[in-house]
Amino acid sequence: MKKEINPYEQNCFFMIYSIDHREVEKIIKKTGIWGAFDIDEPLLKDIKPGDIGFLYFPKKDELFGVFVALSKIGLYDPNWTDGKYPQGKLKVQVKLKPLIDPLKIIQASKVLKPQNIIENEKGFPKSRIYSNRITANLIKSFGIGEKKIVIEIEEEEKVEIYPTFDEIIGLEKAKKFIEERIILPYKHQRLRKFIKFRIGGGILMVGPPGTGKTILAKATARGLECEFIEITPADIEGFPGEAEKKLEEIFQRACKLPRAVLFFDEADALLCKESVSSVMPRIKSQLLRLFSMIFEEDRYVLIMAATNKPYEIDEAFLRPKRFDQIIYAGLPTKENLKKLLKLKLEKRIIPQLISLTEQDYDKLSDKLQGFTGADIEKLADCICVSMVKNLAEKLGSRIHEIIDEIPNNCKLTIDKIEAIIEKERIRPSVSEIMLNEIKKWCQERNIETD
Repeated sequence: MKKEINPYEQNCFFMIYSIDHREVEKIIKKTGIWGAFDIDEPLLKDIKPGDIGFLYFPKKDELFGVFVALSKIGLYDPNWTDGKYPQGKLKVQVKLKPLIDPLKIIQASKVLKPQNIIENEKGFPKSRIYSNRITANLIKSFGIGEKKIVIEIEEEEKVEIYPTFDEIIGLEKAKKFIEERIILPYKHQRLRKFIKFRIGGGILMVGPPGTGKTILAKATARGLECEFIEITPADIEGFPGEAEKKLEEIFQRACKLPRAVLFFDEADALLCKESVSSVMPRIKSQLLRLFSMIFEEDRYVLIMAATNKPYEIDEAFLRPKRFDQIIYAGLPTKENLKKLLKLKLEKRIIPQLISLTEQDYDKLSDKLQGFTGADIEKLADCICVSMVKNLAEKLGSRIHEIIDEIPNNCKLTIDKIEAIIEKERIRPSVSEIMLNEIKKWCQERNIETD
C-alpha cells in the first residue's frame, strides 16, 4: 500500500553501526534491512512505517542517513548479517530505504548533543525513538528541505495469535478434557453419520484468578480454528433493552459463523443468582433463551465461561444443555511453577544476563508455592525493572560493547531474585479462604480439584 508522508512530521529512530559506512550502504541497498541486538528490542519496538531512521557509530562519532522505515521491527531475514556481524545476534530488524543518497556527518555529537540525544561525545543515544521536533532538526542538518514523499509499505492486518495447548503450562486435565470432548468431535464431524454425538455445548471453567482460564479458552478457539468472541459485563452495559439487544446481536453473529467460541469472562457477574440491578433478571432470561437456541438447533458454537466465584452463579445455568461440563483450573504444581518462571525470564531477558541453574529454579519453585501464573508474571516484571536499574548504574551504554562478557555482579542470580521477592513483598494473590470456597463448591458437585 502507498502512503504519503511529510518526513518533518514523523518520529525518528536511531540504530547503531560499527563498520565502514560504505559497507552499511551496500548492505541496505542489497537487502533493504538494518538490524540491532536483541537487547535493543524494547527500545525499538514502537518504530512504525514512515518513521525516519538514522544510523549512528558512537566510537567514530558519525551519523549516517537519512532513511525511512517501511516496516515495524521483526525478523525479516535470519541470515541478514552476511558475516559482517556475529551470526544470530542482529535479529531485531527493520526494513529501510534511503530518503536521499545516504550522507555521513562527522563529529555528529555537535549535532546530537544540543538536541539532548547524547550526553557526551561518542556516547550512545539516551533513547532510540524521538519526536518529530527532533526529526525536523536532524533532517535539516542533512540539507533536506520540507517536502512530502510517497512510500510503499506493507499493510498489516492486526490478528491476535492465540496459544496452542502445548504452549500452556499446566492445566493438563482441563486440556485433555477439551481435546477429547470438544476438539476431537469437531474434527471428525463425518462420524455423526454413524454416531449422533453432540457438537458444541457449554463449559464452565472454575478456579482462582490468574490460573489461565482465559488463555485456555483462546487455545480452544485455535484448536477449533474458529473465531473467539469474548463477552464481559462491560460489553452489555446500558439502559433497559440495550443489554438484551447487544446479547442478541452477539449470539446471532456467532450463529452465522461456520463455528465459534463464545467466552463469558467474569461469568458470576452475568449469570448471578441475585443482583441489585433491575436489568439482570431480564439478561438472565435472555441468556437462557439464547443458550437453548444454540444447543437445541445443534449449532457449531461452543460456549465457555470463567469464574472464581462459582457459588454466585444461578443454578439454572448449570443444568443439562447449558453449562453442563465444569472444569477446575487450579494453582500450578511445583514443576509447572518452575517451567513458568523459566519461560517468563528467558522470554524477557537475554541468556547472557541470566545465571541460574536447574537447582536454582527448583529452589525458587519451592519458595513460590501458591503462586498463580499471573503472580509469576508480576515477579518477572519486578525482576526486569530491578535489572534495568542495576545495569544502568553499573554499565550504562557500555552493555552493547561487552554483551558477551557481562560481569557476574550484573547477572541475574537466585540471591537477587529472593531479595526482590522480599523487597517488593511479592506474595501469592490467592488466599486460602478463596481457594477452599472454590474447592468446596466443586467437591459438592463431584468435580476433581487435584
